[in-house]
Amino acid sequence: MKKITDEILNKYIDSELSASEIEELKNLLSLNPGALEKLKALRFVDSSLRTMEHDKAPDHIAGSIMSRIESLSIVKGKSSYFFYWIVGIFSLMIIGLMGYVFSAISPSATESSSTLDNLSNYFSSFSISFNLGLSSNLILLIGASLSIILLIAFYFLVASHREFKNSLSH
Repeated sequence: MKKITDEILNKYIDSELSASEIEELKNLLSLNPGALEKLKALRFVDSSLRTMEHDKAPDHIAGSIMSRIESLSIVKGKSSYFFYWIVGIFSLMIIGLMGYVFSAISPSATESSSTLDNLSNYFSSFSISFNLGLSSNLILLIGASLSIILLIAFYFLVASHREFKNSLSH
């Protein structure tokens, strides 16, 4: 023990040091008056803390804390599947739209001399039918429906968040 620290002094006050450590500490304290003053201050703090009155906690405090913890775990256990429903509906709509566009494509059955010509004809017919599909009123109706559903989902998301914040504050 070359250096006197607060930890060593606190162990000395609490009688947690061995006999050899106590002798070594006494020798170091005789050489260092600053450490001796620190020891006196720590002893004063220790005696003040030991004589201080402690407020006794109510008897039912443990049960109250446990009931709060259990109620929070019950609230946390409830989960809303609203977001998953919205994502699923959007996914089904997108898949349905893609199915409609692909069903509108009818590749020509004419025989070509090369595979490159077949691919070129297929992609040109695909792009024409895709452009025609996007310009129809059906696409506008689907877009408007998706926008309304998105606004409603956003409203419910905000309402759910507000309800969650209120449950945390109470």
